[in-house]
Amino acid sequence: MVDAAGETQAPLEAPTLLFICTANQCRSPMAEALATSWVEQHSVTAGIASAGLLPGDVAVHPGSVRALRRRGIDISAHRSRQLTPDLVNWANLVITMERTHLMSLAEFSPTVIDRAFPLRELDALATLIGPRRADETVLAWSTRASAARLPGAVLHYGTDDDVADPMGKGSRAFRRTAEELDVLINRVLGYVFPL
Repeated sequence: MVDAAGETQAPLEAPTLLFICTANQCRSPMAEALATSWVEQHSVTAGIASAGLLPGDVAVHPGSVRALRRRGIDISAHRSRQLTPDLVNWANLVITMERTHLMSLAEFSPTVIDRAFPLRELDALATLIGPRRADETVLAWSTRASAARLPGAVLHYGTDDDVADPMGKGSRAFRRTAEELDVLINRVLGYVFPL
């Protein structure tokens, strides 16, 4: 890679994104699959994963499978995975489905907060700070997004930034959640990976 001054630079490391929800059975597996589909369609190299706060090795919820099947994506083989410190450390950008998930991350590493966001908050911050620059790592971009947060935003316990959990609801709730995730992920990834 050559910078504007004609100097050779090392290529930026491949970005790694981690989606987190409560059980890794509904929202975060859908988010992981939608993000994976997006990076594949746009020929972007990135590591994408998901995990939950609860113990893992549980099948994905059938409602999530049906909601994404309507979008041409098969997640039927997904098994839930519990969040670990190694997963948190692996990710350049951690995206949660609720603000309470963000607060739970602090137990793994206090420094993760500068690169972790509820999806809706990240969407708003991305609009504010603009796309990642060609010479900027995803970690640097997420740190810039974190700096744009309002004071006290991380500690705010409201639900304004939450993606609705369809668990225990009907097919329509799963379709609405899949639609919301699709819109938000497409917008956010457009800022993280400007084409």
